[in-house]
Amino acid sequence: QDLVQKGYLPQAILNYIALLGWNPGTEQEIFSLDELKKVFTAERLNKSPAIFDSTKLTWMNGYYIRALEPQKFHELALPYYAKCLTRKVNLEFLSTVLQPRVETLAQIADNVDFIEKLPQYSTALYQNKKMKTDEAIAKNSLALALEVLKNVDVWTNENLFAELKALAEKEGLKNGQVLYPVRIALSGKETTPGGATELAVILGKIETLNRIEQALELL
Repeated sequence: QDLVQKGYLPQAILNYIALLGWNPGTEQEIFSLDELKKVFTAERLNKSPAIFDSTKLTWMNGYYIRALEPQKFHELALPYYAKCLTRKVNLEFLSTVLQPRVETLAQIADNVDFIEKLPQYSTALYQNKKMKTDEAIAKNSLALALEVLKNVDVWTNENLFAELKALAEKEGLKNGQVLYPVRIALSGKETTPGGATELAVILGKIETLNRIEQALELL
């Protein structure tokens, strides 16, 4: 019960505990309950004391989370959203973004904290050698992106990505020189659960435009 409260799925816990004291005799590590019933034998019980490996349990739980039907993951995530989000956002789309990226349900809170409130951040975040961005490039890209996004009516990930990609091409910029600054402006974080346009869909048009305007003031 303690592990369930920490965001682990019952099926992952069962799978892990079975392997904790038993060796299947193969390299297979993921077993459904039905599979365990078929292959479990007392002869393969480990005689040496079992060592609890939280890293392996977390990895296994991540596997089971990714294997869930999207609607089931969304249902499991809703209580976690309720604890940390009061802002009205696209929760169903948020779930599609988070499902491949979290290994326990408890990790949801740290992944969505920027949604509730944009954290204070340094403009140094806009400096990224890989994306070829700095504060000056970010300011220019955000100003251009703001005008494009104001005129977008179909607020979907696919459409937003197409619009910003077209903007980058028109201005002779790399995609990352537009998308990276937008992602930082929307999250205030170096690491996020999704890309720029995914975050924009989650936040919605009004909040997206507000945060880009705030970023321009900061720059």
